[in-house]
Amino acid sequence: MGNKAHVKLLLQECGELLDNLSEAGLKLLSGPEEQFRDILSFIKGNTIALELRLLGEGEVWLNNEKLDVPPLWIEVLGIMCLKERPLNLEELLSFLYGDDGRKENLKANLSKMRRVFPISQHPYQLTLSYTTDIAKIQNFIALGKVNEALKLYKGSVLPYSNSPFIRHIDEVLAETIRQA
Repeated sequence: MGNKAHVKLLLQECGELLDNLSEAGLKLLSGPEEQFRDILSFIKGNTIALELRLLGEGEVWLNNEKLDVPPLWIEVLGIMCLKERPLNLEELLSFLYGDDGRKENLKANLSKMRRVFPISQHPYQLTLSYTTDIAKIQNFIALGKVNEALKLYKGSVLPYSNSPFIRHIDEVLAETIRQA
């Protein structure tokens, strides 16, 4: 996460040079789209379409509109955003439930989620620009802006969640904040 913050600062400093590149030129410089989606959006001046607020009870904002979605959807979206790579069904199931999940239930929920969010077919990933409050905190810490990070930190990551991955992220973030 910290590397993205540094790259964004560098890109801001190189803005005029990048403005003169065509989209093909930007893609040639960047590499695989899924790894550079956020940076390309930043360069092009695109706004973030999806914002996840995972601290506290969790909120989902799509195109600046707050959505009322089930807590499970927030967990799934959070895992997809925080892993920052395509996930196969078994990985997503493990991150969400550990050894207790059922593929059929997760597949049914993913199908329903696709009606609202652009989620690719297997492997699963969001196909729009996104950000999370956790990523913002990590970026602030990487930049040495601890006070800004502390202002965003509102306690536990989705405290209702039993997801092994979410609980792990909660522990890592709390420790990162403590050390900062």
